[in-house]
Amino acid sequence: MIAKSCDMLLSQLRGRIEGEMHVYPFRDSGCIVNLPFRDSSGDPLSVIVTEVSGQYVVHDAGIIASRLFSLAQNIEGTPAYRLLGSLAKAYDLDVDFNEGLVRLRADEHDLSERVLDLAKVMVTVITASPHIRIQTFHQRRLGPRLRGLIRRRLENGKILDWVEQNYTLSGRSVEEWAVDFYWRTSTQEDNPRNIYVMAVDLDTAHPLRKAEHITALALDIKQQLDRGSLRVVADTHGANSEASVAMDFLAEHKIDLNYSLTDYTNTKQREEFYAKCVQEVVPNNLSAWRDVIG
Repeated sequence: MIAKSCDMLLSQLRGRIEGEMHVYPFRDSGCIVNLPFRDSSGDPLSVIVTEVSGQYVVHDAGIIASRLFSLAQNIEGTPAYRLLGSLAKAYDLDVDFNEGLVRLRADEHDLSERVLDLAKVMVTVITASPHIRIQTFHQRRLGPRLRGLIRRRLENGKILDWVEQNYTLSGRSVEEWAVDFYWRTSTQEDNPRNIYVMAVDLDTAHPLRKAEHITALALDIKQQLDRGSLRVVADTHGANSEASVAMDFLAEHKIDLNYSLTDYTNTKQREEFYAKCVQEVVPNNLSAWRDVIG
């Protein structure tokens, strides 16, 4: 009886795998492999196999990066990112979030094994990461130099007393995000809005990581935002090519993630930012402002 049940189970599993696992041609030099596993939306997980200079490259078609991005865990230090890092070491993976791919290399004799290795990584990350809630996100300020410049300018404009510094925001995945400046628009308005400002120095060794941090923050708190209430002030501080790439990345995502972007090196944009600060922050009187922010 036990042997019969095992044979039946084996037959069912084989049928399930054969029914859901498909391989299709991909362009002129590769294949798409639909795995017998699905994500939380019910879509099949897939890997892509291509041949480059006689060696096979297997990648995840951006599925892992997309999942971590949607959970605001695509930046260093977050639990899911650390999990992926551990798996990358274990399975000799290349994690390239600039291209949004997790990939590995294989020879003809171990191609099927390496496809299954990537499949194991994908299933682990996709199934585990949604259940990891991040505690308070402790990270150094993204723009200490720029933050200091903005602070001095607000102080010189006699409005710093009405601006909250070192503010934190709660997200869906992250318990607390650090925000450089916060205020509510003047009480003269019928519907005052919350304004959050993030200062980002991009003239650093890894500017794209900072840009990714901003997009993760914006995505995680998106439901709390009015149009343009998250304001990102970024400074490339010269002609750093990597900084320019990071600035382009921030500009690319500002509409879909609902934040505004100020290029601090652009004099017109910089002065418009400060003019808007003064216009919004100054209330009828200080006591009224304190009543508003509690």
